[in-house]
Amino acid sequence: MKKECLMLETPDKKKFFTPKRNYSKLLEFANSFNCEISTVKLQDGEILDLTSLAEAVTTEQSCKRAKFELIERKKPRKRNRN
Repeated sequence: MKKECLMLETPDKKKFFTPKRNYSKLLEFANSFNCEISTVKLQDGEILDLTSLAEAVTTEQSCKRAKFELIERKKPRKRNRN
């Protein structure tokens, strides 16, 4: 069964999934570290609470083979301008 959640994608393409209710709490982090936040339908992968998400991001344990369908890009990554 597909579950709707947020996907946090880092600049090095690591993906992490968390409940949609965490959106406002992730905005400052996403802006500071140039991460993208999207709404997705997750078919196969783990949805992390904030504590587990923080641990996974700092230890670089991303969800390697998650299957998901993109619904909406809520906060795109900033492009570097030289």
